[in-house]
Amino acid sequence: MRHTLWFQYGPPKKDLVAVYRATNLTAEQVKDIVAEAEKQVGKKYGFLMIFAHLKDWLFLGIYFFRRMIPGNKYPIFSWVVADAFAKVGKDFGVEVGMATPDDIWDFIENNPDKYKEIHPLKLLSQE
Repeated sequence: MRHTLWFQYGPPKKDLVAVYRATNLTAEQVKDIVAEAEKQVGKKYGFLMIFAHLKDWLFLGIYFFRRMIPGNKYPIFSWVVADAFAKVGKDFGVEVGMATPDDIWDFIENNPDKYKEIHPLKLLSQE
């Protein structure tokens, strides 16, 4: 799916949004990451993968049920991001198939030398 940040999360929505930019990537790596992520556009969303994440969480975070589902066939956001970055040798501190939004957020927040805050976590507004 494709959408613009503003129309998905802007007013009148009340979602908090943060935007970060990786500072440790070359222009070629950025191009490769975007191209890899765009390969997932149009695929069915991985609701089954969400269920697998839940089952793994119930078993104390083991990486078992998520391994059973091919992420590239039924992608979810965190897998798309982790997989695209992995294609250029970057990671978020966990295996691609294990990456959760929290893992990505924690890694970005804990690595200010690699990620620059563009928009702090807050509502989008018409400033």
